[in-house]
Amino acid sequence: MVKRANGGPSCPHRRTATTIPFCLPLISTYTHNVSCQTVDSSLVPCDACAQVQSSLRETGDALVELCRSEGLPTSLQRLLVAVDDILEQGRLTVGDVSQCTQLLLDKENFKYQNACRQQESLQAKQMSLLERVDALDQEFPEALCSELQQEKQRLESHVGKLKDSVDQLKGEVQELAQSERLLVVFPELNPLPQGPPKSTGDVL
Repeated sequence: MVKRANGGPSCPHRRTATTIPFCLPLISTYTHNVSCQTVDSSLVPCDACAQVQSSLRETGDALVELCRSEGLPTSLQRLLVAVDDILEQGRLTVGDVSQCTQLLLDKENFKYQNACRQQESLQAKQMSLLERVDALDQEFPEALCSELQQEKQRLESHVGKLKDSVDQLKGEVQELAQSERLLVVFPELNPLPQGPPKSTGDVL
């Protein structure tokens, strides 16, 4: 190490055509600028904010058009109108973008939660209706079978009575036939008087 005249260290030198101290930093030929937000510039719109605003506006327009085509209500249209009113005064700041984005997310989240609750309610009603239909399907055949069984019993009782009546009539017919045969064989058993009819004395 080479010391200076005042006693301080000095950078060593390499003897070349041009003497260049080793302690000098090498400067790269490739350079580029990097921008960043600071406390002072955070309230001022930047290019990144402009891109975000443009992307949000395009996304909002697409969502409004989609909801409109599906016939769904949306509050984005009113929000976009409010954004247009603000944009007439200039680009939105980071705080404005954050506030609008949060408001948009809150509204969409509320709508999503509401839709989920409605879907759960509809699913519960659907399950209740299906269970009721199944119960009716089970009760209807049982009621029908019970009614048919009662009708069968009534018909069987009626048929039994008819059979009894037929048997009784058959018995009476058989008795009459037997009586007729007996009267033919034994005419004296006939309680009615036999012989030619008696004349009344009237001359025609």
